[in-house]
Parts: sequence; structure tokens; C-alpha cells
Amino acid sequence: MSTPKLSLEHLLYLLALALALFLRLLNLGAAPLSDFEATWALQALQAANPQGAAPQFGAQTAYLALTTPVFFLFSASNFAARLWPALAGSFLVLVPWLLRKQLGRVSAVLVAFGLALDPGLVATSRLAGGPMLALFFGMLALALWLNRKALLAGISLGLLLLSGPAAVTGVLIFGVVALLLRWLRLPLSTSFTGPLERRDLRLALSAVVGVILLGGSLFLRYPQALAGWANTLPSYFQTWSLASGVPAGQSLLALLVYQPFPILLLVVGLLFWLVDNSLNLGAAPAAEQDAAGATPDEEDFPGEDHPASDIPLRSSATVAVEFPPVFPTLWLLASLLLVLLPPGRQVADLVWALPALWILAVWGLAADRRPAGSLLGRLADLRLDAISLSHAGATLLLFGLFWNTLISTRGLVGLQTIPTPGLRLVITLIVLILLFLTAMLVSIGWDWRTSRSGLLLGVTAAFAIYSFAALWGVSQLHPNRPEELWAPQPATVQADLLLQTIRDLSKWQTSLRNDIEIWSAVDLPSLRWLLRDFHNARFVSELLPDQSPALAITLQTQTPPSLAESYRGQDFLWQVWPGWDGAAPPDFLAWLTFRKAPTQQLSIILWARADLKPDLGTPQTSPDLPDPDLQEP
Repeated sequence: MSTPKLSLEHLLYLLALALALFLRLLNLGAAPLSDFEATWALQALQAANPQGAAPQFGAQTAYLALTTPVFFLFSASNFAARLWPALAGSFLVLVPWLLRKQLGRVSAVLVAFGLALDPGLVATSRLAGGPMLALFFGMLALALWLNRKALLAGISLGLLLLSGPAAVTGVLIFGVVALLLRWLRLPLSTSFTGPLERRDLRLALSAVVGVILLGGSLFLRYPQALAGWANTLPSYFQTWSLASGVPAGQSLLALLVYQPFPILLLVVGLLFWLVDNSLNLGAAPAAEQDAAGATPDEEDFPGEDHPASDIPLRSSATVAVEFPPVFPTLWLLASLLLVLLPPGRQVADLVWALPALWILAVWGLAADRRPAGSLLGRLADLRLDAISLSHAGATLLLFGLFWNTLISTRGLVGLQTIPTPGLRLVITLIVLILLFLTAMLVSIGWDWRTSRSGLLLGVTAAFAIYSFAALWGVSQLHPNRPEELWAPQPATVQADLLLQTIRDLSKWQTSLRNDIEIWSAVDLPSLRWLLRDFHNARFVSELLPDQSPALAITLQTQTPPSLAESYRGQDFLWQVWPGWDGAAPPDFLAWLTFRKAPTQQLSIILWARADLKPDLGTPQTSPDLPDPDLQEP
């Protein structure tokens, strides 16, 4: 029995998986849960540790079924609440491995790296209760079905259907694409041909029913959870009836700002495809060209078996012309249509379009080269001599100058007579003209191939750096902040500071960090999640004058006068959400460069009874900064 060997292809997929895990798990629990996330985390916590009334379940049964055991076996934390979406987003990069017959082996590897490093996918993977589980199970079900794995495809489809309203979006997208392919009389893939077998359909359907009954009841522990799953369709249709979503322009803005790299690859590929293939219409049949050498991916991964259909994104016509792949094109268009049309749209719903965008971007990467030869062979057509590399460095330097112009022109001294927007526009045009002149001078002094190689390398490096900076900002610098657009709003802000203050006061009074009496007149899911470990925490509609708990929490705008008489208070910034109307913030360049944008805020006040500590002194009549001793551990 032969032992399978670890090939270069396997190592590349492992590297993509390692990158995806690192970017999605790094500081995963640092940002506090928003109301959107805390709603689902509280349901999983209630199912893991039921107390009092029966747990209430929503439509995202897959998230609850996966997260509840984590809370039961380990502690309920921000990290644990986001763990399964992060893992789903990480293992999404392995789905192209199952689609390598349709995409091509090298193209599938490139798509895997694109999915691992995409800013939108990283941000959504770090969101508890977001659409990432639905996207992962949907793509996995499709890939397994195309590979004739009926049982596993049925299990994945069942988990998809348990993933809440986002699953309805995915089912509609793939349903629309399948109908269009049938109407156009095109096959779903180059490798899946022939009629469907009834045995496969029965096996897949049985798996779907079994997963829904088992997972929908949280492994038979809560049969009533199936009633919550039944609200999937009503919850989805609310996105069409309630105008509570972000503007459609904001979703498109997020796509352009966070995904410029794949969009650039696709646009450049389309331009070269239009130019190159217009000259190839009279070329020899593709079969004659393929007969002259090895199949494309045999040159890239030598020594491996390659089926005859393993040609990445290649037309089967008799003319050597590459056509854009139909399935991902329809997938991208249907995703944008079904994400942008509902009034209750969210930016995170765009994740359904991103895999198709990366597939088309990889096609664009290959479309500007000759139809014959492998993808890596075509990449090798780029010159890497000193001149092309110097040109690439100059191009990258000019892009850096362009970005620095956007940042620093506002503060230039001695140019106050020139309006700032006009100054920025002039300098930006100068940089673009220098970019064009540099390419022309290199092509005149050497040749066009050298100039093109340097230009492509420089532009690719510049956009790759920008994409990684956007990724780092949305996942590490401003996680779940409204300025980053991707997370559902409002975002929770000073939760850690409030929790530390309450724990310090509890330790002072009770010698335990979670045993102090707390009455809260603010009932928000994010606050309930923060106080989940405080057994004496109560949420009330209002605080009466004759009530005197050790700690009280109120909104800053709704403070009973009785609290100011016998309590001392400290305000905490609790929630922020976008403070602008329309798609973009008013100062677009400030937002693009520094993520500075107007926000609206909600503050709460933590009131501590004056006799809680002897050194609290005379009660204050208004919220003030607490005594420094309040912050003692």
C-alpha cells in the first residue's frame, strides 16, 4: 500500500489555511460583542446553562448547535462566541481544493490564497452569528455535490439550511444561477455530466432531513429549537419589508474600497482579453495547440495525475479564444442583485459575491496571456531583470507618493490660497502622469515587454499592500467599528472598562469579583452579555426611589434624581454607530486614509452607592469622574 506524498500543491493549501487561521483567530475576543452578536451568544449560553425559563431560540440553529457545546465544555467568552464562524471562514480556503477540476489546479490555489487574505471575508469570519457559516456550508455543499459525494453534500446542505436568513440568500443565488444555466443550456461544470442518479438524490435528501432534525433540535436536547428555525423565511422576508439596512451605495463602496485588488485583476484581464482574443479569432484550433505540449497544469505541478478536463477556466471551442467562465460570472451578478435589492441589506451580505469575484480575478490574471501554456508558464513570461524590477520599484514609489498626497496635503504650509480639494486633485494628476511617463520612457528605452512587466509588478505590489492594510485595519485596528462598514451596527465600545470597574467594586464589597448587586435600567443584549457572570444582576424597567442597590446602571439621558442624591456615577461610552447619511462619510478622503468619520454615541452611567466604600465621600449631584481609589484592584 503506497503512502500518499505531500506535494507542493498540498503545502500551498496548508500555507493558505495557516494564514487564514492566523488572521481570523488573532485577538478574536478583544473587541466586545455588539448587540447583534450578543443576541446569538446569549441564546447559546442559555442553552448551555439553562436557568429558570425555557431558552428562546432564533433562526440560526447551526450557530447555536455548534456554539452551545463550546460554552458547556469551556467558558462563555467573546473568543468562544466567535470561534465557529472564524473556523468556518478559515476552512473556506480549502473548498477550492474540491473545485480544482473546474478551476484548474493552479487557479484553485490562487483562489484559496485570495479567500484567505480577503478583508471582507476576514471581517465577517470574526463576527458571531454572521453569514460566514452559511457561506462555508453552501460552498462546501456545492463542491461536494460536483464531486459526487452525495452523503457529505447532503450533510453540508442541511447545515446550510440551519444557518438562518443568510442561507436563504445563498439558496436563492445558486437557484437563480442554476435556472439561468438551464435556460442558456450550459452545464454546471465541465466534470459533472450525465443524468442525476436517484440513489444519490435519496442519500442526499436523507442526510438533509437527518441533519435538520438532529442539529435543529440541538442534538435532541431542545426540540423547541426547531420552532425557532422555522422563523428562517419570515426573518429573511423582513429584510424586504423593513427599510432598516445600509444604503445600497455603501455596500458598493465597501466592495470598491476593500476589494480593489481582485477588481483590478479582473478589469485588466478583461481589457487584455478583448485586445488579445480579437486577434486570435482566426487562429488554429485549440486542439492543435494543446497537442504540441503538456496540459496546462502538468507544467505547474509535475508528476501528478491530471484529468483531461483539468484546464483552468478554458473554453472548449475550436478557436483558441478564452471566454470568461459563465458560472462564477452569473454567481457574481446574482449575488450583487440579491444583496443590494432588499431594503434591510447589510454590508456583510456581500460575502456571497466575494468567492465568485476571486474566481473571476484569477481568470483575469490568466486572460492577458497567450491561450497556450500553463498559468505559471505565462507568469514566467514576465521579465525579472534589473530594468523591469527597477521600474516596478519606481511604480511602487509613485503609488506611495500618491497615497502620501492624500494624507498630507491638508497640512501643507504656504499653500492656504489653494483650496485643499483642488490641491489634492492637481498633485494626484501629476503622480498619475509621472506613472504613465515612466512606463513610456522604459518602453522607448528598452521594449514594451520590459515596461509591461515592471508596471504589472509594481501595480500588483501596491494594491496587495493596500489590501493587506485594509485587512489589518478591519480586523485588528478598528474591529467592529462603524468606520469600517463591515460589522452590523451599533458597535459596543467601553465594555472592558465598565467590566473592570464593576469587578473592582464587587471585590471591595463582597471579596468576590462577580457577587455584587447590580440593577440595570438599560436592557441591551450587549450589556446582558457583559454581566452574564454576575448572579445578582437584575434588569428592570426603571429604578424606583425606595430602591438602593449597590450598583445601578442607567442611560446618561435618563437619570432619576434620587440616584444623584445618594450615589456617585461615572459615564461610559457604550455604543457608536454611523453618524452620516448616504453611502460615504462627508469627508471621504479623511475616511479613506484615516477612517475618520462622524458617529453617533450612546453613553451609560454606572452609579455606586456612596456608602459602598468609606472614601467615596459626599455624594455628587451629577456624574463626575470617580475617585482614583475606584480603580484599585
